[in-house]
Amino acid sequence: GTITGTLGTLASGASATVTINTTVSSSATGTITNTASAIATQTDTNGSNNSATQNTTLNSQVDLAVTKTDGLTTVISGNNLTYTITVTNNGPSVATGVTLTDTLPATLTPVSNTVSQGTASFGGQTYTANIGTLNPGQTVTATIVATVVGTASGVISNTATATSVQTDSNNTNNSATDTTTAQRQTDLRIAKSDSPDPVIAGNQLTYTIIVNNDGPSTASGVTVTDVLPAGVTFVSASATAGTVANASGTVTGTIGTLASGGSATITIIASVD
Repeated sequence: GTITGTLGTLASGASATVTINTTVSSSATGTITNTASAIATQTDTNGSNNSATQNTTLNSQVDLAVTKTDGLTTVISGNNLTYTITVTNNGPSVATGVTLTDTLPATLTPVSNTVSQGTASFGGQTYTANIGTLNPGQTVTATIVATVVGTASGVISNTATATSVQTDSNNTNNSATDTTTAQRQTDLRIAKSDSPDPVIAGNQLTYTIIVNNDGPSTASGVTVTDVLPAGVTFVSASATAGTVANASGTVTGTIGTLASGGSATITIIASVD
């Protein structure tokens, strides 16, 4: 780190220039102080100007770049999405206090998360990764797993943003947004039984109808229709969800909404002719 220029002979009034090229450490902070001194064989009449000092103030500057993807264009409501997020420091300085934040929309429910450096956690819907220090050229990867709520439909938009203590030379790439279209998909399953069986003519017969939503999305506008056969007369009906009505032997249960894994039961009592 000590540079010596052996200039040789300098005539009175002559000068010589020494140029030193250096690279500032990417982690350096504060002020750089550098002093050069000249000596000769002869006695110097003014030693006060034989040295010169240059002070340089250091300003750290980084360029954090964020990418984000879930690898999907569409997702079925009720299923999981996995977001992969990268944060890269394009330099030239070391980035400190790097933080990645991502607030999930109401259509997503947090499940799990990881980060390849530092610590990460969810506070409500907001994911925060305290990454710490990123050297120039270094990349950190974070993942977020979230469940799309069963009622979601349409575009889900989600943005991740990285910040650091240092000034960022390019703020246009500090955030990344991923959009995915949610589509609802259900599997209704119905079962029906009667009691008693066999039944005595002139007595009452009870039909029990159970409708299940095997998901993965929430089913809405669920309706169950039962046309009673000849030989039976409607007496009454009830439902564990929604309403039920009879119109000339056609029993209609307006269930409404069934969450994934949910079920509703309709009970119909009829008189056997």
